[in-house]
Amino acid sequence: MGRYLITGASRGIGRALVIQLTNEGHDVLALARSESSLKTLKEETGCSILTFDLAQPNWKDLEDWIESEGTLDGLIHNAGFLRSKSFTELTDRDILDHYQINVLSAFGLIRSVLKNLSKQGHVVSISSIGGMTGSSKFPGLAAYSSSKAALSPSTECLQAEYSSTDWSFNSLALGAVQTEMLAEAFPDYAAPVTPDA
Repeated sequence: MGRYLITGASRGIGRALVIQLTNEGHDVLALARSESSLKTLKEETGCSILTFDLAQPNWKDLEDWIESEGTLDGLIHNAGFLRSKSFTELTDRDILDHYQINVLSAFGLIRSVLKNLSKQGHVVSISSIGGMTGSSKFPGLAAYSSSKAALSPSTECLQAEYSSTDWSFNSLALGAVQTEMLAEAFPDYAAPVTPDA
């Protein structure tokens, strides 16, 4: 069995991943901002938890925690930020929040993990179809889609940079999934897929 770090673990896709992997017998390190949700998840699954805010990260704290837990076989960077606003209503703070959570935190997380990644470790960043060239685009998502678009080429660059190792780097571009984050941004929309489907 492996040991995996999952971000955005307190709800949605991240929570579903923690439950699935622990049910399969893997050790899971769950990372999220919500301490109460993480404690509930730990009671349900036995996972290790760390309350951590990717908007204001202390990477040394994360590195110390990872090292104390042991070698990781993978990172699933699932945490994301989505705020639907028209382009003219987007504030600098809105744009920075999207890029901090959806892009810059990926760099910090991966740097923090590599020191304790197993020989055949795997890093997966959850992106979005909305960030892919040629896909349908929607009003109000300029900051979100452009930030998610940055994940794919950066992931490809990491795969090239570490091609001499057995590490794997992938970006998974999902379509709409019915999560709390999606419901908060688009309350009248119902996605065809749920996190645990």
